[in-house]
Amino acid sequence: MFGLFEGKKDVQLVKLTGEIEKLSREVASLKGEKSAITEQRTLEERVLSLKKQVSDLEISRDKKQEDFDRRERELTHMIGLEKKRQEVEIKQASQDARLAVREENLKGEKEQFEKQMKFRTDQFDTQIKYLQSLMEQVLGRVPTVTIDRSITETRRK
Repeated sequence: MFGLFEGKKDVQLVKLTGEIEKLSREVASLKGEKSAITEQRTLEERVLSLKKQVSDLEISRDKKQEDFDRRERELTHMIGLEKKRQEVEIKQASQDARLAVREENLKGEKEQFEKQMKFRTDQFDTQIKYLQSLMEQVLGRVPTVTIDRSITETRRK
């Protein structure tokens, strides 16, 4: 009788040992899955962290690019203004040079006009003196004639 129970105990023990081994494998498998899930979560968190870092870096890059573009536009604008200023200065210098030449020409024309006027005035004075002396000579040679005349009135009836 004791042996009969012992065989059953062995079968049950074998069954239990098999179950324990099966459960241990499942526990090991679950531990592996748990570590895989934990690792997956860690990797997902790292991916999210890296995505956030990428977006932060993109925002930073875009801000720097915008600053660079703004500075470049300002620089281009300042260069354009400087070119305009130089063009205006060149134009102004050209006008000043032309004005100076005109003033010199006008001054020369004025001097020439004054010389001509002096020459003509001197010529006119010389001619008048000559004509005066000529008139004096002519008048000196003309005989003086006196005429006595009387007017009588006659009436007609």
